[in-house]
Amino acid sequence: MNSWLLQANPDQFDVTTYVERFTDIYWSIKKEAWQKKATIGDEVFIWRAMGSAKVESGVIACGYITEPATEKDRVRYPENIADELWRPGYSELSKVKIGIHLTNVRVSGNNGMLLKDYFLSDTVLAKSQIVTVRSGAVFLLPGLQARRIRELWKDEDLTQEPAKGGSMEGAILEKIHRFRERDRALVATAKSQFLKKHGALFCTVCSFSFHRTYGTLGIDFIEAHHTKPISKRAGAEETKVEDLVMVCANCHRMIHRDRDYDANYQKLLDLFSTRKSISPTS
Repeated sequence: MNSWLLQANPDQFDVTTYVERFTDIYWSIKKEAWQKKATIGDEVFIWRAMGSAKVESGVIACGYITEPATEKDRVRYPENIADELWRPGYSELSKVKIGIHLTNVRVSGNNGMLLKDYFLSDTVLAKSQIVTVRSGAVFLLPGLQARRIRELWKDEDLTQEPAKGGSMEGAILEKIHRFRERDRALVATAKSQFLKKHGALFCTVCSFSFHRTYGTLGIDFIEAHHTKPISKRAGAEETKVEDLVMVCANCHRMIHRDRDYDANYQKLLDLFSTRKSISPTS
């Protein structure tokens, strides 16, 4: 199986609308060698370039090839070609297209797209052609790079050797609710210390308890918020247990509603400290 990274420039084509509108899409393949190499079942990642509007750049969708290189007028779903999404003055690079079935779409950093910043800071992906060459619409990914993207897209843990009293976490943009580079052992230690001190796991903002609400299903469940966001670091920095606070999923989402994490966290603390005086209809 091959793995492909397909790039679109939003100045030329509205790729965001395209991947949101259709589950089955088509991509022009100009190079004859690539036309022959692209086969059914190959893995595909869709990359949105930054463009003149400086939109978030990175991987916004993934899927697999369902139709080999085919002339435009012979594709299975011609209504999905969407020529109307080309910007004025631009058109498709080739009449030969591959068909792709999208299995997952994430068009913003808030819903989990793999931002370009992550590629730049990752030792494997920093060597990828999308970083070193940038121009082009079709890239064949080496196995190691494809596996790395797959890991990150699935949000698997990427742990490093723990340092004394903490864990080293790389400098990259955060995903909502999660650390992109996190150490399970560090979070587990923070939870253990919290449980030992308070006798139960609960949200330090609103006091919500998963165990109390969901019974045995919620035992030992809580999320950890990083008070020193990875996205604001210039490089690798040691993370201490004290840097993690226990929060429920709702409060965690509100903290990350925008990038003013510290202010949002404090707003929530202030809100719930006076919650008893706020009526249900306020």
